[in-house]
Amino acid sequence: MRPSRSGPRRRRAATIPRFTAGLVTAVLLLAAALAGAPPAVAAPLGEYAGTLSFTVDAITPDVVTASGPTTLTVRGTATNTGALPVSDLEYRVQRGDPFADETALRGELSSPGQPSTVVTDRFQPLTTDLAAGASTAFTMSVPLTGQDGDSLALDVPGAYPVMFNVNGLVGNTDDSVHARVGELHLVAAVVSLPAVGATAPATPATPAGPATTAPTVPAGARPLQVSTLWPLVDRPHLSVGPVFLDEDLLPAISPGGRLWAVLDGLSGTSSGDQSQTLVVDPELLDELHRMQDGYLVRADTGVPQPALTPVPGATGSSRTSSTASAPSRATGTGATGTPGTAGTAGTAGTTGTTGTTGTTGTAGAPAATSRTPGAAGATATAATTPTTGTAATGTPATPTTPTTPTTPATPATPATPAGIVTTPPDTVPGRGAAAAATFLSRVRVLAAEHPVAVLPYSDPDAVAMVRAGMPERLVALVRQGITVARQLLPGSRQLTTVALPVDGVVDPATLAVLAQAGYRTAVLDAASLQRTTPVGQLAVPSGVRQLPDLGTAVADSTLRPAVRSMIGGPPSASGPLQVNALAALLTQQWVSGTGTPLVVVPDRRWTPNGQGVAAFDRLLTDLAAGGAVTGSPLSALTSATAPVTGLRYPESARAAELGSDYLAQVRDAGGGVASMQRALVREPGPEQADPAALLRPVSGALSTSFSAAWRSGLGPPSSVLATVTSTLGLLGAGLTIAPPSGPYTLASSSSPLLVTIRNTLPYAARVRLVISGGQRAGLDVTDPGLQTVPAGRSLQLRLPAEVSRSGTFAVSAQLFTPDGRALGGQVPITVRSSVYGTVTLVVIAVAGAVLLLMVAVRITQRVRGRTRLDPTDRIVEPAPDAGDPGHDRTPAGDHHHDHDHDHDHDHEDAAGTPAGSGPSSASGSGSDTAATADSAPDPARAGGALPAARPPLPTPADRPAGTAKGLR
Repeated sequence: MRPSRSGPRRRRAATIPRFTAGLVTAVLLLAAALAGAPPAVAAPLGEYAGTLSFTVDAITPDVVTASGPTTLTVRGTATNTGALPVSDLEYRVQRGDPFADETALRGELSSPGQPSTVVTDRFQPLTTDLAAGASTAFTMSVPLTGQDGDSLALDVPGAYPVMFNVNGLVGNTDDSVHARVGELHLVAAVVSLPAVGATAPATPATPAGPATTAPTVPAGARPLQVSTLWPLVDRPHLSVGPVFLDEDLLPAISPGGRLWAVLDGLSGTSSGDQSQTLVVDPELLDELHRMQDGYLVRADTGVPQPALTPVPGATGSSRTSSTASAPSRATGTGATGTPGTAGTAGTAGTTGTTGTTGTTGTAGAPAATSRTPGAAGATATAATTPTTGTAATGTPATPTTPTTPTTPATPATPATPAGIVTTPPDTVPGRGAAAAATFLSRVRVLAAEHPVAVLPYSDPDAVAMVRAGMPERLVALVRQGITVARQLLPGSRQLTTVALPVDGVVDPATLAVLAQAGYRTAVLDAASLQRTTPVGQLAVPSGVRQLPDLGTAVADSTLRPAVRSMIGGPPSASGPLQVNALAALLTQQWVSGTGTPLVVVPDRRWTPNGQGVAAFDRLLTDLAAGGAVTGSPLSALTSATAPVTGLRYPESARAAELGSDYLAQVRDAGGGVASMQRALVREPGPEQADPAALLRPVSGALSTSFSAAWRSGLGPPSSVLATVTSTLGLLGAGLTIAPPSGPYTLASSSSPLLVTIRNTLPYAARVRLVISGGQRAGLDVTDPGLQTVPAGRSLQLRLPAEVSRSGTFAVSAQLFTPDGRALGGQVPITVRSSVYGTVTLVVIAVAGAVLLLMVAVRITQRVRGRTRLDPTDRIVEPAPDAGDPGHDRTPAGDHHHDHDHDHDHDHEDAAGTPAGSGPSSASGSGSDTAATADSAPDPARAGGALPAARPPLPTPADRPAGTAKGLR
């Protein structure tokens, strides 16, 4: 070994100029390759060290192992980026000591140094001449072990900095300078050492030659746990019912398509590897299931699908004018259901339980028969059902037949219900039936070999749903997804208790809902935790809800960008350097004992890079062969108990959520569907229409409206929402109140109010009639309760009513579903009352009573006035004077004032002269009167006429005020 030569070596110093500019070039740095960003610019040693740039095509081996190659080889292309030609290119290799920790390694990746612990003795020829701007292929290699001065002399496992130092002549042949013209930096990841002196890679069949030093495994080193997820997710393509929005799914599932590439990548891994987990969206499985037997596509993708129109059934179920002519499937929701709508026929927040096998969770073969009679059971079950492999412990399950795609089993076509009518307008037949059948068959084969993580149906935006007040709908989507996956992937080992939030971030409220839905573990991004450990328990805050703790696997955010850029997206020119850097990081974590479990979680709708996927799989295989990593099932990574505290929901994730206004519209439409499901019922009889045949696809269409795919700028499915809304409007218009022809006249206070409800739908309807506005008018109508209106009929209700006043007033009538949702608007009703109400009768009765009381008081006063007169004070009028028959009698009242005087005079007469016996000596009106009376003959005796009738006795009121005698 000899030290590195520093500085240029002049061949003709007197005639060679010094170049100070134009020779700076980018050096491929591993940190840039790791992050998938453009390479950083280093400052190479020497004046001309940046003349050459390198593009690496291959590095062999990715990881140094005892059974691998004994020589480090780099292949690629060298380009002269300078203004002068270079010639006589040669190289030697230099390495440094193994890195002490991961921090030192990352520092080397970001800014390479000048390793010099070991420098090979001789320069090896690289190429001859290279003109300015020209490129040439190169191959550089060096032995990994040995002590002869021409090797790297690796001696212990670890990560070593390695530099290929390229020298050459700069300039013309006559005026050239020998100098360093390029540097290529790598990291040698060593997990075990090849045998010293071996001439070929060690294999089980060809043992390596004798080794002079035994490989040393670092003390305390434990294999790193690695688990890889393979998302099989796409955006929803379904409209309402069996109609698809477009044909965009067909190219994705065809050979060369994005989803096809996902299956290719998973197929390239070891069969039965339990560390490779297939992540499926049940909504995608549902679409494939619908496509394989024929489907319809909107002819104009920009126009919403028309509303589904109910048609009276005649052969066993309802018919809708928007139902496709393809036979309905028997999976998911009974004879006329589809897997995509399982669990949505009930009310919001509940799931249906009418599936044939989905509700029991049995992993048997589908309730189906093959396209080829007699071959379904053997073909489908053998291809998808594993034998006695212990998947829970990571032991691969061995399929009973080769894992080659076979003809998929097809569920038996049930008797065609009456819901199948003519093809909906503005649709065309789909072209992807065969492609869907083939793709679904491949999925079933791989699902039998690897664990399957089941997402909620349509992969919803869970945080946005909880924030919008729809946690029960999220729970329903979770259960619906489980039902569909069990039906369409029978025989697979499904992980239905592992939550995979979008982008690995979630807030506490959503995590509580996921726990309520049955999840017990979750895979989260390290960036979503306030303080993280690799694996642990994430306690749900008590302020949200007391729920069991969730086991949490935390994805390593430092390695994930490197892995994502390697296996996803288009192939990169820095791919080999990405693999080299990732191998170094994993090896260093293993050597240092600081490694954390690596959960590889690509983006949901990723595009696999076939070359990168193969390179990553090869890297993990090499690391596992050396004991540095081990594949672990996802369930094993989520079963640890190390504490993880606190959640952090990034603002960027909040900004990307589905809009609250849009979700409010979806929630309102979902409430309308649930109300119609409660209101519309099937009439008794086998030939009656079934409203579930129309409402089930409408409800299923809403399930796709929550998909997180609509986050990515594709826009929410407004056309689907428009179809659902118009269908609900059409159903509501079939239930109306007959408008009255004129005012209702109530002849009595208890006359009934007549209201007619019309039902033009082919289903019976349960509705509630509400009369409002009667309180102001004094009209009290008895609530008739829930009424059932027969299909296609009218129902007249006689509503008991009490009216409290007469007159004409207006009230309104309106129909409601059993759960209180309004059907249509209010219908005005004019009511005319010609009867006295209670108030009027009370007023009349009170007035009559007052009148009677006044009469009684008056009579009482008269009676009391008579009884108060003194009997001795009665005035006896004197007889008329006989000699003066025409004497004008003065009423007794006129003598009232002289009454006492006359009385005294009478007494005098009694004592002396008899009254009337002689002329009176008295004077005054009283004496004259008395004399006249005494002298008048008695008419009775004389036989004359009787005197006139005596005037009535004076009442006390008629007495003069001065009269006191006679009053008691």
